[in-house]
Amino acid sequence: MLNLDYHSIKNEAHYFLDKNRKNMIYTATIIAIMTSLPALFEDTNASILDFLLRILLLTMPHGLVVASLKMVTGQENQVVVREDSMTGLRRFKELFPTYFLVGLCEFLPAVVLVVVLSLSMGFSIVAMTSVSLDTLATGTIVLYAILILAVLLYAFYITITLSFTGYVIETKGERKMAAIKDSYRMIHGHVWSLIKLFLSYLPWLILSALVDGIIGSALGFLGPISALLAVIATAFIQAYFFSAEYHIGVAIFFMRIYNHEQGLDQSSEQVVEGEAIDEERSDENA
Repeated sequence: MLNLDYHSIKNEAHYFLDKNRKNMIYTATIIAIMTSLPALFEDTNASILDFLLRILLLTMPHGLVVASLKMVTGQENQVVVREDSMTGLRRFKELFPTYFLVGLCEFLPAVVLVVVLSLSMGFSIVAMTSVSLDTLATGTIVLYAILILAVLLYAFYITITLSFTGYVIETKGERKMAAIKDSYRMIHGHVWSLIKLFLSYLPWLILSALVDGIIGSALGFLGPISALLAVIATAFIQAYFFSAEYHIGVAIFFMRIYNHEQGLDQSSEQVVEGEAIDEERSDENA
C-alpha cells in the first residue's frame, strides 16, 4: 500500500538526515548561499549582473536532488560537500534546458497576470510600475488583490507539481518536457500531501525571513557587507532547519511513488530504506 502520509515522510527524512547530517547541511548551505547571491545586486545598478547570475545559478539546486537521493538509497556516505554542492554547475549544459523550462512554467502565471492587469487598467506594462493606488477605486484594488493572490497560489501549485523533475532526471534519465510531464504525472493526486510537508517547515522559513530583515536593519550602516551577512545567516538557517531535511523528504516521497509504480513490495528492503523504517521500529518494539 502506498503510504504518503507527510508525518511519516518527515520522520523518515529526519532519520536519514542524522546518518550524514554534517555533509548534507553543508551542501544545502553552500547551495543556499550561491542561489541567494543575485539578491545582493537587486537594489543596485548591476541589473545585468543580477540577471546573468540567476541564469548561471538556475541549475544549482540540482545538487540537493543528487545528495538527497544518496541519503535515502543507502549511499549517505557518498555525499561529498565539494562534489554535490557544485553538481548543478558541473552539469550546467546538461541540466539547463530542463530547469529553464521549469522556470518558464513557474514564471508564466506572473507574466499572464501582468498582461491581464495592464490591459484591464489601460496602462502599458512599463507604466504600471508608477501607478498610484490612490487613483484606483477600492473595489478595483480588492479585485486585483484577489487576482494576484490567486495567481500566486497557482504558481505555488505549479512549483509543487514540478518538484519531482530533478529526481526524474536522475532516476529515469528523462530531460526537458518529458521530465516535466513525468513529474506532473507522478505527483498528480498527491499534491496536497507534498504541500502539507512543505507547510510543516513554514515556521523556519518565516524565521529566516525575520533574521534577514533584522540583520539588514541592524547592520544597514555596513552597506553591502550587511546584505552578505544576511545572505549567509539566512542560508544556514534554511539549510539547517528546512532545505536539507525537506529535500530528503521529497526524495522519500518520490521514491515511494516510483517504487510503487515499479511494483516493488513497499514493506521489503529492496526499496528505499525509509520504507522499512516503520516496520523495523515496530519489530523492535515488539
